[in-house]
Amino acid sequence: MESKSEINGQENSDGNKKIDLTPDVIFSFFVHKTEVLSRLLKDNITELGDLEPEEIKKFLDCDESNPEQVNGRETIYKTPDRKRIELDSVFDVRIPGKEGKEITVIVGVEGQNNPYPGYPIINRASFYLGTMIAAQKGTVFNGNNYGKLRNTYSIWCMLDPKHVDQNTVISYGLVRKKPKRANSSFPKEIGFFNLVFLNVGQYKEGLPTALKTADMLFSKMDGESRKKLVRNNLNITLSDEELEGLEKMSTLAQDKYDHGYYVGQMENSVSNVLSAVRFTGKSVDYVLDMLGIASEIRPEVKKRVEEQLSSEDVQSA
Repeated sequence: MESKSEINGQENSDGNKKIDLTPDVIFSFFVHKTEVLSRLLKDNITELGDLEPEEIKKFLDCDESNPEQVNGRETIYKTPDRKRIELDSVFDVRIPGKEGKEITVIVGVEGQNNPYPGYPIINRASFYLGTMIAAQKGTVFNGNNYGKLRNTYSIWCMLDPKHVDQNTVISYGLVRKKPKRANSSFPKEIGFFNLVFLNVGQYKEGLPTALKTADMLFSKMDGESRKKLVRNNLNITLSDEELEGLEKMSTLAQDKYDHGYYVGQMENSVSNVLSAVRFTGKSVDYVLDMLGIASEIRPEVKKRVEEQLSSEDVQSA
């Protein structure tokens, strides 16, 4: 299969190809850029330590004819029931190890623009990661030679995270809970299972490199600001089509976030106000003030609470 970094599209009037502006293609297109991937990996891959992006670039499988582009691995996997599953982007990162031995870690990078898919997103992320781990048998090692299993990472750029998670990096791994004895031979950490969530928020200086990179590409901002940030920080000059694609992605993510956050905020507020009215015996207006319910949802919350209270009065009559 062709790398997703090769963007298909129709030719513009000047003969150049116009990129396909679907969110998945746009996301993969930028993730395959050397300047972007090297920054997304910084501080999120244990084996890279505290290396800077310029050093990390040396460990990426860059295209010989285009060093600004990173070659990816196969992204199509088969589940045990032979169903097809396609990941966004998967890469080999080859790191010099001890005694001149090279260490290769596998890194998947996913873009997710819906924090409310109807199931815990961490379950899906774990499934994807497990799929990359399981697929190594027969390709990275054979038989029972599990010692050759490569450390594997799945990095998720959450384009519209919950409000409380914005501009945070959340990592998961496998650690030993309690040794049966102090000198247990089992390792304290297991390196082959690693999940990282980069939760996009509004761009600002001082953020970790990976998060700042995700913000400048995928958060909601005006086009000129994005062009300037990307040019100054990533040394990438965005074309009109690329800028349009990033704007489409950020708008889609923000719309979904706004809707999901609004719905969640509304439901929580109605529940909280109802409980407080019942407990205190105070009026709905008093409780709305007491709880500081946001002005933009207050009329709807009041209406729904009063309808619920009225319904309860009827039932008890």
